[in-house]
Amino acid sequence: MASHGSACPCGSSGSSSAIGSGGQVMTPCCYCSVEAYLKTSYIEQNFGRRFWSCVNYKLGRSCRFFHWYDPPMCVHGKRILRQLREKHESLSIEVDSHVSMAEHGTPQKNAELEVITLQLRGELSQLRSELETIKKKNDEDQRISRNVLIMSWAFFSIVMLSKLLSRSTNDESLALLQ
Repeated sequence: MASHGSACPCGSSGSSSAIGSGGQVMTPCCYCSVEAYLKTSYIEQNFGRRFWSCVNYKLGRSCRFFHWYDPPMCVHGKRILRQLREKHESLSIEVDSHVSMAEHGTPQKNAELEVITLQLRGELSQLRSELETIKKKNDEDQRISRNVLIMSWAFFSIVMLSKLLSRSTNDESLALLQ
């Protein structure tokens, strides 16, 4: 994650994010020449989508830097994200219905509904936490897959080079015998 208040190492403001060597994400710089902060959207139309933003936003000194961060997501991650979103929508509807009923119910019923509402909000918070965990796991899985692919290509190259060298040595030995 970006360090807060450090000078921007990229040298230019507003650079876009990219995957560097080893699969690490290069942090873009905002217009304040500070490393941007990676956040997750929880609004309905972009739920779960990540974006870069100015670290000074909460301090009221934001340069209004904004850039989407959309790494590819595996099939499993997409399926889990859809399930979490459906559960989130279901819980939101349930919370809204309980709030509506609480506004028209008796004080005792209102107290019961407030407890249920708090429980549902706790579940919602837990689901958001699970979503973040899945995203982190997905990022780690992608990094591991990239490393395995690189290692397999390196191994393949070494095997092919050793075969070529052994064939070359055998050809020289035959030439000396003749």
